[in-house]
Amino acid sequence: MYKGGKARIDPEAVRKLASEGVRPSHIARQLGISRGTVYRFLPTSMVDGQG
Repeated sequence: MYKGGKARIDPEAVRKLASEGVRPSHIARQLGISRGTVYRFLPTSMVDGQG
């Protein structure tokens, strides 16, 4: 049974950078992923600017 592709993104790295105050666009550039992917891994409180 097909279970999807191999995970290529470390969600913990995204959250760590965000908790350090790095902006989503900079996180995306550093990790080589899209901004939308960054937002998908962030808790809603961080996206709203309250995290």
